[in-house]
Amino acid sequence: MIILAVDDIDIEKNWSVGFASEAVSMCMRVSEDPPSCNVVSNKCVDVRKDVSNHISSNISSWGTDGFDLAWALTGTCGIKFVYIVLP
Repeated sequence: MIILAVDDIDIEKNWSVGFASEAVSMCMRVSEDPPSCNVVSNKCVDVRKDVSNHISSNISSWGTDGFDLAWALTGTCGIKFVYIVLP
């Protein structure tokens, strides 16, 4: 699965692109405050507005009819995301 996430689609300053499988997940995060570009292991989404406001996710389970995401939120941070799952 590949996931693209952004906190504000009009500004596009804080975003994440990640992938997940049953064995591993990882994402790249670009943040504005402080300015950074990081690789994050064990998460398929990690969006940071700033140090006190961020949201991350990972696959909590895979099934024959789909998957579940487990979200972790600190402060306030909403996102928009799209994903694609390939067999």
